Amino acid sequence: MLITRAVTRSKHHPEADFSQRLFANSLERYLPKIIIDRVDVWGQSLYHSVFACLLAVEIVCFNWLFPNLIPFSFFELWQEGTVKLSNIVQAWPIFAWGILATGLHSVCTRNSAHHNRYAERFLTRGFAISLMAGVFEEIIYRWLLFMASIPLVYFFGWCTFGLYAWLYTHVIGLIADYSTGGYLHHILYNGYGWAIGSAAIYANSRFRDGHKYQGLLGWVNSWYIGMFMFYVVFAHGLLTAIMIHFLYDMFIFIVRYADAAIERKLGWI
Repeated sequence: MLITRAVTRSKHHPEADFSQRLFANSLERYLPKIIIDRVDVWGQSLYHSVFACLLAVEIVCFNWLFPNLIPFSFFELWQEGTVKLSNIVQAWPIFAWGILATGLHSVCTRNSAHHNRYAERFLTRGFAISLMAGVFEEIIYRWLLFMASIPLVYFFGWCTFGLYAWLYTHVIGLIADYSTGGYLHHILYNGYGWAIGSAAIYANSRFRDGHKYQGLLGWVNSWYIGMFMFYVVFAHGLLTAIMIHFLYDMFIFIVRYADAAIERKLGWI
């Protein structure tokens, strides 16, 4: 999720054993429960709207100066203008992962009284955060930054006399291809050339690094979620990726709400 740095204050359940507490500690930075109380949704939306516009202008300029350098038309990655339920259902593994990880973390930790007392308010803010993240992160990282990076990658390859192209083809690309189980081989290697795969990895690295506040688990998780979203964009279009991203985040907030409602019912307020 596209959110600011925060530190969780949730406490462990008194009855949690050592393994549960250890698991909770590893997830507390990845799933900070109070973060929805600290996000300036509209401020971040404005910032990223400006950033998206600047990237769009950059792409238009590149297309004007070097019309054949980017192998996609400006709106080509949007593909289908509609979102099909069958395509969204195919993303069930990441939905299951988000729900399971959040659920286990909720079982092992205890919310603040404030969070439990105002659970409905946090759910409403969670919807706004999920919508913002789904729209802006996909538009910026899977579309605009990706396309704007293609000419820069070519330029970097030229500056290094082909060394970077070799390094991507024989090292960086192979690692990314292997770590994603070959599902993105058609993006990383086939069809478009090394620069397109390299631009995708660069854009996804920026997406991943934007989640450093979530700790190592969140950092690694963001890498895989981002690469999966690239797969969705090339297979079904950007609109489908936006919807899947929104639902992924929203499911997490729904689990957090259910946890807060249960703790409130138990009188932990």
